[in-house]
Amino acid sequence: KALAWFERAWSIGPSANVLDRLVFALVALGRLEQAYDRVAAALTEQAVADLEATQLAGALHLVWPYWHQGSDLSGLAPDRLAKAMLPVADGLFQANQGGLAQEAYEKILLYEASAFVHARLGHIHRFGGSFSKALGHLQAAVELEPDNATYQGLLGNMLLMTGEIEQGLGQLRAAVGHDPGNAELHSSYLFSSHYLPDQDRLAQFDERRHWGQRHAARSLMFKTPNRDLDPWRRLRIGYLGADFRQHSVGYTFAGVLTGRNRDEVEVYGYGSVAQADAMTEQFRQLFDVYHDVYSLDDLAVAHLIERDQVDILVAVAGHSFGHRLKVLAYKPAPIQVDYGAINTLGLEQVDYRITDCQLDPPESQPFFLEKLVYLPTGYVCYCPPGEISVPGTSPVENNGFVTFGCFNGAQKTNPRIMELWGRILRAVPQSRLLIKCPGGDDAAIRTRFTDALGQAGVESGRVTVCGLLAQNQHLELYNKVDIALDTYPFNGCVTTLEGLWMGVPVISLVGPM
Repeated sequence: KALAWFERAWSIGPSANVLDRLVFALVALGRLEQAYDRVAAALTEQAVADLEATQLAGALHLVWPYWHQGSDLSGLAPDRLAKAMLPVADGLFQANQGGLAQEAYEKILLYEASAFVHARLGHIHRFGGSFSKALGHLQAAVELEPDNATYQGLLGNMLLMTGEIEQGLGQLRAAVGHDPGNAELHSSYLFSSHYLPDQDRLAQFDERRHWGQRHAARSLMFKTPNRDLDPWRRLRIGYLGADFRQHSVGYTFAGVLTGRNRDEVEVYGYGSVAQADAMTEQFRQLFDVYHDVYSLDDLAVAHLIERDQVDILVAVAGHSFGHRLKVLAYKPAPIQVDYGAINTLGLEQVDYRITDCQLDPPESQPFFLEKLVYLPTGYVCYCPPGEISVPGTSPVENNGFVTFGCFNGAQKTNPRIMELWGRILRAVPQSRLLIKCPGGDDAAIRTRFTDALGQAGVESGRVTVCGLLAQNQHLELYNKVDIALDTYPFNGCVTTLEGLWMGVPVISLVGPM
């Protein structure tokens, strides 16, 4: 649709700006040759005088002949190549054309070492499942710019995803040290610290309180606004989050909205969703009022919530990626609540935490700034995806041996849990272990698991590791598992619920080890 509109704009009034937008639309569709032809035609027809006023169009016109003809770019000076190729690579990256963007970025590295380009390639390989390559590029980025906190943070998170927990946390800690004002990096460190066993609870509490003091000072709070005190009106509850989409949080939050009392409560959604999907649209329909706040800054979001006269503001999913917790610093609603975080938020402006006795026993109250409010059963309300897979028979009946399984990420595993799994497999003769995790198709990730379990006395032939699958295939895979093994100390959540939904019993370690 965008391409059609730009084509129409070009027919009405050709200009360098319209040409750039037209070219970007073609690039976003992966039609590089067509985009180049369009630029060449614009010059031939003198629709634009020159390409100096363009960005992507001019860059593509310069590099495409070299790229297209045997991928030989030696005819361009290195500095000119980097300057010309980078907008093309970035355009492809922004358009989610990962394969073409990777090719373009790799050509730049042939002629120029660039931390930025290595970081972009790290991102592409990470989401493509090639964790080893992603790790290599991010290490190169940090080597080129060792004081760059952003690259340190990316490397730290990548190390975590490959199971190198202590190294990953060390990089994140260093990143926070280089950029102490970066709330997102600090949150990433807080969230990730739960992967490591034997954490000091009081130290964790102090670190989270420090986050609040540093990034969400009480001095930011709005003055108490005038409110509609009519006791007969519906209560206005606002939900603020980044995961109103196809995400584990989405699968455990939708039920909160569908199960509400519509006569007593109206709900407002404030979604900071980077890439909306079909599930985002479903959420939009579940809210009485929905605002897309991704492009708004924190103060603007706070003012919006205040104008909506929300009575209770609920922050969904705590310090997870993309959160907007700094909005709560302004206290735009009289009552503010945490729902779904894995620890205290660390903000004095948050009044309550919705939880249950299993997650936060009453004796844990001293480690929370929020007052703990207990639901009588579990606080999680799991909604399976629309395409429901049917549980099959237990595979032991056909295989003749027990298959254990764990579908959590590698960052939730550690030497202690590997040793525990090893003891379980040694105690059950001929048993197998099926592991599914992001990056599981990467040979290095598979080797990490087999080596660690080998040290625990489990032969590599008894361990199968696979990577990400489509949602329906993911659920179907549970039909190959007899018993699911949980991780510790960072337990599974949706993976546990999915296993139970598919009829697979789950063994968890509960409480302090």
